Amino acid sequence: MKAGEEKLAPGPAGEAGKPSRLVQHVREAFSPHGLLTQKLPSFVPRESQREFAEAVARTIEEKGTLVAEAGTGTGKTFAYLVPALFSGIRVLVSTAGKPLQDQLYSKDLPLILEALDLHANTVLLKGRSNYICKKRLEEVDWVPSKEDVGYLRDIQIFSRTSQTGDRSELGHIPENAMIWPLVTSTKENCLGTKCPLYDDCFLTKARREAKEADILVVNHHLFLSSLAIADEGADEILPSMPLTVIDEAHQLPGIATDFFGDLFSTNAVLELARDTLQLGKTNAKDGANWDAVTSEVDRSAKEVALSVSTKLDFLEGDRKSVDDIPDLGLLIPDLEQLGRALSDLSEVLKANKGRNADIDLLLPRCENFIEQVNDWLMFAAGQEEDAAAADVVPEGIDRKPLRLPGLEAEADAVSDGESPRVRWVQQGRTGTRFYNTPLSFAEDLNRLRREKGEAWVFTSATLSVAGDFSHFLTEIGLPDAKTASWPSPFDYFSLASLYLPKGLPEPNSPAFPESVARSAWPFVKKAGGRTFFLCTSLRAVDIIADMVKQLANEDGMPLRVLRQGDGTRRGLIEEFRKDPASVLVGSMSFWEGIDIKGETLSVVVIDRIPFSPPDDPVVAARCKWIRDQGGKPFFEYQVPEAVTLLRQGAGRLIRSETDHGVFILCDSRIITKWNSYGRTVVESLPDFCRTQDPMRALAYLPERAEAPKKPAGRKKKTKGEGN
Repeated sequence: MKAGEEKLAPGPAGEAGKPSRLVQHVREAFSPHGLLTQKLPSFVPRESQREFAEAVARTIEEKGTLVAEAGTGTGKTFAYLVPALFSGIRVLVSTAGKPLQDQLYSKDLPLILEALDLHANTVLLKGRSNYICKKRLEEVDWVPSKEDVGYLRDIQIFSRTSQTGDRSELGHIPENAMIWPLVTSTKENCLGTKCPLYDDCFLTKARREAKEADILVVNHHLFLSSLAIADEGADEILPSMPLTVIDEAHQLPGIATDFFGDLFSTNAVLELARDTLQLGKTNAKDGANWDAVTSEVDRSAKEVALSVSTKLDFLEGDRKSVDDIPDLGLLIPDLEQLGRALSDLSEVLKANKGRNADIDLLLPRCENFIEQVNDWLMFAAGQEEDAAAADVVPEGIDRKPLRLPGLEAEADAVSDGESPRVRWVQQGRTGTRFYNTPLSFAEDLNRLRREKGEAWVFTSATLSVAGDFSHFLTEIGLPDAKTASWPSPFDYFSLASLYLPKGLPEPNSPAFPESVARSAWPFVKKAGGRTFFLCTSLRAVDIIADMVKQLANEDGMPLRVLRQGDGTRRGLIEEFRKDPASVLVGSMSFWEGIDIKGETLSVVVIDRIPFSPPDDPVVAARCKWIRDQGGKPFFEYQVPEAVTLLRQGAGRLIRSETDHGVFILCDSRIITKWNSYGRTVVESLPDFCRTQDPMRALAYLPERAEAPKKPAGRKKKTKGEGN
């Protein structure tokens, strides 16, 4: 708090509707002559930002729930942090990704605190895998490659000198480097309080600091982890705070669906077998025939994956709902064998219990797999009584009734206050995954809000569909929340054009991707590169990248084409920033979380409206669920989801008041389905200048000096030519 100043306790509005002290202080801070303008040279007062901040202040006072959509450039971070800091209450801020998490903690919070002359204990807390595990680091006796030898040395030095142990501080080590799993921990292999280095643990230190924080910044995965752990009756990872802010809230439902689903994979079983063999031979050599017991688990898990291919006719990449797998029962013998192998391993681990802390951690993992195998066995066999009569449950695996045998049990699940689920199977290159995915987490979040009370703010630039919040409110289970929307302060009509090309083939046509590249090429050429192609499939990425290269060669234009897969996401984005004469072609992971201001990015091309594949098991199940309740899944679910993602993609283009550019949407269905959903899609996008005239759209790109031509190859002399 400000030195010598009285703390502003949240309270109701004054007499005759007079704003409360908190609202007054917020209003003054955001005024043209307020503290933010005085202390921050780059701060520009905006009416929309002030209104948003006042709405947050009132939400704090009322302990209510606010769903706030704030367009790009509104300054939503300042809008929720300033009233939170003025109120003096503790605040939990959750973001979707690490970039915003780091920006909040390292840039925005220090700026605001200094401008307001306030002091607060701010803490950044990340998930377990983001911190170096000192115990595992000490135990590394092998690394996958020569490159990892150097990385290991750097991590060892970092571990001895760092105060945080946050691996992101080692920016030169790639996120996907094979060294990271060897020097970080997981929930399954962390010893917790039994670890000899527990008091010196980076994660333990971070969690202790989090409990004392005034402002705690986390990500959605960690936020949901805390919710799940609380459900299990364990101590919460995150402290309860009077204000919870969910930033990038449009991503929360999708992350939650993945997070709360059950996953059983043959690869995870193989990893258990490898860990058991290594730990058993190292720490309890005489405890069992470790080779024999683990090789049986290994063989059985591989047999399950093989049978999915041979017996169920799965190809690599196939994803099918159990409703589309009539012969699932053919897996029963293989699941039985895996169950027996895991049961034998479980007995061995029990016999060695107490000899070594790391070995003791293997037993819960093994028992979890036994439970999952049992669950899928019972499902594959049919109803519980049928399974018992057929004696399909292997000895050593406890029978238990199925709560949810597929979507047929939807009514029972809903009556119990639970979300319906869908079971589905995915075949990968090296193994099989068995999923049991909830179709909604709305009830979980609503229950959490009721139990914790206090104030909640959900915010993002993309929460509504043409101004309608219904889809998002249904997704998060908060139909009674207050909603508000503040458009971007940018003059989009003057800054950018929405170009809808004519004459393109249907999006499902084999010729479509090449047509996208050709249609966008005049814009790429005039911009001298500076283009994002955002695609809805990896196939389109490859075709469009190849075609752009071909067109550049035909025109003799030196152009660098950065293609997803040629490097890490972060690396490709940095290369794009450095080289204006470049084009980046990527799929869904590039649609969000990229902030490139200025002339570096002048053209964004999206090939098609990003509808989820209708044959995706989870999408199909959600559509069925909505339809069974009398709804219209295409308009209530599929269109809103696509619009949200499309708005995120379009949002990459204009990031400041001085940006200019062209957004090209190549999906002809915008026009042909105008009365069905095309209008809704377009009206949900920023208010760009809409046109189908390429010359009018090209006018939004600044004139540049003509790009240099590639030097022509030196002509070879022919026989008889002079010197």
